[in-house]
Amino acid sequence: PWPAMQISTGHGGVAERAVDGSGEGHYDGASCTHTDGSPAGQKQWWRVDMQQEVVVTTLEIVGRADCCEDRTNGYSIFVGDEEPGNLEKNAVCVQDQPHLPKIGGQTVTCTSPVRGRYVYFVIPPGGMLTLCEVEVFGSEAPSAAAAAAKQVL
Repeated sequence: PWPAMQISTGHGGVAERAVDGSGEGHYDGASCTHTDGSPAGQKQWWRVDMQQEVVVTTLEIVGRADCCEDRTNGYSIFVGDEEPGNLEKNAVCVQDQPHLPKIGGQTVTCTSPVRGRYVYFVIPPGGMLTLCEVEVFGSEAPSAAAAAAKQVL
């Protein structure tokens, strides 16, 4: 799986569970993440490291199916190269969305393609975040050298 991290971990719901390829939406299936709501008053976030710059167009996201769809209320998705302390300086894929559906996954299409190494899923302060699967779709970002060569041709 891709390297993943989150602001905190509760109930054994480590960040890597959302990129394990399972799509299992029941928490007892050991495939969902879980933050513990700390630090108090801060937005809860989860991040996957794509390990190279990519252009993101859509995501397939599975939330929790056995309860707790409110754990994604008001979510936003950011893509870029910024570390967690500056995550909102990354490009916006979508912002202030209603929660994910309780049954099945949801296709999220970015308002426009966004480029970066990290993909963040963020909810407002005051809750816990649970994700059961995140798949990122798009393409490899062209390197600066390749873009420059293309302009020369």
